[in-house]
Amino acid sequence: MVAWLNPRLTASLALLLSCTQAACGGGSSDGSAGAEGSESSGSSTSGAPAVTDETTAATADGTTTAATTDASGSEGSTGDTTGETGEPPGVDWDAAFDHVFPQDHVIAVTLDPAPGVWEALLAEWDQSSTKSYYASAMTFDGEAIPSVGFRLKGWSSLAYGSGLGGGPIQGGSQPGGKFPLKVDFDRFGGPRFHEVGKINFGNNWADLSYMRERLANRLYDAMGVPAPRTAYARVSVDGHDNGVYTAVQQIDRCFLEEHFGLENGNGNLYKAIFTSTDIGALTYQGATRNDYFSTTTCPANFPECGLVQKTNEDDPALNDYADLVHFLDVLNHSADAEFESAIVEVFDVDAFLRLAAVSVVTSSFDGYLGMGHNYYLYHRPDTDQFIMIPWDQNESHAGHPCGANAISFSIEQAVCNQRGHDFVLARRVLGVPSFHAQYLVYVQQLVDDYFTEAQYSAWIAELGDLVRPQIETDSNYIQDLTIFDRSLGYDAPAGPNLGGHGGTEYNLMYFVSQRRMAVLSQL
Repeated sequence: MVAWLNPRLTASLALLLSCTQAACGGGSSDGSAGAEGSESSGSSTSGAPAVTDETTAATADGTTTAATTDASGSEGSTGDTTGETGEPPGVDWDAAFDHVFPQDHVIAVTLDPAPGVWEALLAEWDQSSTKSYYASAMTFDGEAIPSVGFRLKGWSSLAYGSGLGGGPIQGGSQPGGKFPLKVDFDRFGGPRFHEVGKINFGNNWADLSYMRERLANRLYDAMGVPAPRTAYARVSVDGHDNGVYTAVQQIDRCFLEEHFGLENGNGNLYKAIFTSTDIGALTYQGATRNDYFSTTTCPANFPECGLVQKTNEDDPALNDYADLVHFLDVLNHSADAEFESAIVEVFDVDAFLRLAAVSVVTSSFDGYLGMGHNYYLYHRPDTDQFIMIPWDQNESHAGHPCGANAISFSIEQAVCNQRGHDFVLARRVLGVPSFHAQYLVYVQQLVDDYFTEAQYSAWIAELGDLVRPQIETDSNYIQDLTIFDRSLGYDAPAGPNLGGHGGTEYNLMYFVSQRRMAVLSQL
C-alpha cells in the first residue's frame, strides 16, 4: 500500500457503512450519473422536481424553486478480479438483483405521476435542456411502489431518440416518445427496491438489434470484468406505452460492494464524461481538482464533465482528487524503466487488459479506447489500486462509427483514436511486453470461448425470444420487424445505418463471424 495514502484510507474506512439505504441506494455519494452523462440533481419530498446545479427548475404546477445542489446469459457478480467473493454476510446479491434484472422475462414497468407532471418534465427539457427528478407512483412487475423519483437521462439517445420522442435538443417532445429514463427509488424518501437504489432505462438508440448493451455486458462478465446487470423492460409513463427498453444497473455503492466486498465499497468513484479536452484520455492535466473537473467544456445539456467524482464528493478529506492526481502522475510521468512496477501499485492492470480485450475484439469504440468517456475509475480501499469499469454499451459491437474498419481493426492498434488524443493508459500499458503478452492471451481466450458463433447464436436466440414480441408491438421501434430480424443475422450490411447513427451498423452474426476471423488472423 502506498504510504502517502494511508491517512486518506483511514478516513475512508472510518466512513464504512453496511449496504443500507444511506450507503448505496441514495442520499449522497451514490453515483447518480445517467447512462451517457452526469446531471447533479437535488430533490424535493413534495413531488416537485429536483433542481440542478446550474438553473432553477419548474415544479409540476409551474412554480420554480431556487437552484441547489443535493448532497446526495445469466448476468451476475463476477466477484473480485483478485480473488475475493465480494459478497458480504447477509446480502444475497444474486437473489436481490436477479429480482430486479431477471433474465427469463420482460419486466412490466408503469410510472404514474400526478396529472401534468410528465408534460412539465418534457417541457422543462424542451425549454432549457434540464433533467430534473419528479415524483411518481410506480409498479414493477406488479409490485406497487408509492413514490419514486424519475427523470430523463442521457445525451445522444435523448437528443435524437427513437420513434416519436427525443427529437433534436429543445425539440417538441411528445409524451409517447421513447425517452431514456432514470428511476431513483429513494429520491423522495422511499426504501430501496430489492437492494437497488436506481435503475437506468435505455432506449437502445442506434441499435436496431436491441441487444448490444446486453451482449457486451455479458462478455465483460464472462471475462471477469465488473459490469452492470441488464434486463428488458416494457415501460409505460402517464398512460403512454413508451415501448421496450433495456434496464441497466447503476454503478453505485451497492455495485461496488457487490463486486469488491462490503468493506471495500466506500472508495472514490469517478465517471468519465465527454469533454472537448483530452481529460478522458487520462493525460496529466495538473495537481488540482479543477484540472480534471469542468463546467465549461461540456456538451450543451451537461452541467459537469471530465472526470467527475461520484462518491465521497462532499467529504473534504476525500474530495480533493489527490488520489486520482497521484494515479495520473504515476501513469504519465514514471520513467519507462520503472513503469511496469510502478503502474501496478496504483492500477489494476490485469482488469484493464481484460477490458481492453473485450473492447478491441468487439470493435467497441464509444468508451475509453475510442472517445475517452463512458467508463468509471474506482479507487479500491483494500488494494489501493484504481480499476476501470465499462459503461454505456448500446454502441458496442461496431455500433459507434470511429472512422475505422470495424471488421479488420488491428488488435495491436487497440485505440480507435478519432479524436487525436494521447490515450496514455493504453499506449503505456500495452507497450510493456509482459502486459502486451497477457492482453493477447485474453484476446485468444475471447475468440476461443466467448466471442464465437455458437455462443452468440445461443445468446441472440435467448434474447430474441424475449424482445422480438415486444418490438412487434412497439410503435416507437425506429424500423420494422423485418429490419429487426435482419439486424441479428448473417447478411452483410445492405446500406447506411438505419438505427439513428452515422456509419455502418453491422448485423450481429455477420459481425461476429467476420470479426472473429479477422482477429484470429492477427494472432
